[in-house]
Amino acid sequence: MSDPLVTVIVLLYNDMPHGHRAIQSVLSQSFRDLKIKIMDNGSTDNTWSEIQDYAKDPRVTLIKNGKNQRSEFTAYEALQTNTEYLSFLFGDDYYLPRRIEEGLQAFRGRPDLDAAFSNVEAVDEHDTIIQGVRHAVYEGDISSMSRHEHLRYLFFRGNSLHPCSMLIKTKKYCDLGGFKPYFHHFGDMIFFARLLAQGNILFLKDKMQRITVWSNGRNESARNIGDPLPVVYERTAFLDEYLSPKMMDQIVDIFTGKSERPIVLGEEWERLWYLGHQALNTAMPDYNFFAFRCLYKAAEIANEEFHQRVAKVTGKSMPQYLESLAESVSLGNNRPQLHSDFEQMKLRLNALEQRRFKNVLKRIIKKIPFSAPTYRFLKRRFQRTSKIMLYGAVH
Repeated sequence: MSDPLVTVIVLLYNDMPHGHRAIQSVLSQSFRDLKIKIMDNGSTDNTWSEIQDYAKDPRVTLIKNGKNQRSEFTAYEALQTNTEYLSFLFGDDYYLPRRIEEGLQAFRGRPDLDAAFSNVEAVDEHDTIIQGVRHAVYEGDISSMSRHEHLRYLFFRGNSLHPCSMLIKTKKYCDLGGFKPYFHHFGDMIFFARLLAQGNILFLKDKMQRITVWSNGRNESARNIGDPLPVVYERTAFLDEYLSPKMMDQIVDIFTGKSERPIVLGEEWERLWYLGHQALNTAMPDYNFFAFRCLYKAAEIANEEFHQRVAKVTGKSMPQYLESLAESVSLGNNRPQLHSDFEQMKLRLNALEQRRFKNVLKRIIKKIPFSAPTYRFLKRRFQRTSKIMLYGAVH
C-alpha cells in the first residue's frame, strides 16, 4: 500500500451517536488512500470507548485529549500532518461518498491550485434536509462568487465557506499558519481571509458534505454589541488581515461590486482611506474602531495634495472631518474605556497563550525519560524561560 495521500481529521466532542455517522462517512469514501485521525477532544460521555473498534482499520489513528481545548487541539494536530492534502470533519457533520474523490479531481492538471471548496447541505439533528433560512451555514452557491466576492462577504457578513468543505494542500495550510489556536470564534475566518487573499482556490458547485444545524442554536457564533472582550479581540485580529500587504493590493477588487464604476487607488493612504469608509458601513463598534485606525493612519502618511482633496470634497480640514465622523458613529457605550479595555485584553490573551504553551511543553518534557537531576534542571530552566517569554509578550 502506498503512503496515504490525504489526511482527514475528525474532531469529536460529546458527539455520539452522530460521531459514528461522521467516521463511517470517511471510512466509506470512494477514494481509499486516506490517513484518518479521530480525535476525542476531552469528551465527558462515552465517546472514547465508542470509537475503539475503529482502530482496527490500519488507516485510523485514535487521539485522546484529556480536556476540551476546542479549536486549538485540531489546529496543532493539523500542522503536524505529513500527507499531501488535508481535510477536516466535525463530529456532527458528514461527507457524501465521493467527497474526497471529487475534491482531488479538481487538483488534476492544476499544479497551481492550493485549495478546493465545495458547497454544503444543511440538515437538522434528525438528518432531515433544512429548507429556508438558516443562519449557521451560508445559504448561497459558493461557486457563483469569485474569491474577491468571498472576501467582501467575509468582511461585511461572515463566513461563506465552511471548514469541512475544504480540501487543501497541507503545505499551503502550514505556510499560512493554519487555523489560529485559542481563537474560538474567528480562527477559521482569519485563516480563510489569508487563504482567499494569497491562495489559488477553486469553488465547486456540488454539495459534497452535510452540516448539522442544531435547533438549539449550538452552531451560532456571537456577533453582537454585547460580545465579551476575547470575541472583540478576535474580530479585531480578523479585521487586521485586511491591512496585510497582499490584501491591500486587492482592496478595490474586494470592495467594488461588479455593477459599480471602477476606481483607481494608487497610494497606500488612498487604500486605507477607502477601507476605513467601508468599515464605517457596519453597525459594529469594533468595526468602527478599526475604521478610525485606517482613517487616522491614512491622514498621517498622506501628502498635502490628499489633504487638500479631502478639504475640497468635504469642506472641512482633515482633523475637522475626522472629528465629524467620530460624532456620527458609535464606538459603544464605554468610548473613554475602549482603548484601555483593548490594552488589558491583549495582556490577558498574551498571558493566557503563554500559560497554555507552557503546559504543552511540560507535557512533552514529562513524556521523555530523563533522569531525575536532568528533569529538575530542565524544569528550572523552563520556568525561567517562560517568565522571560511572558515578560516579552506583555511588554
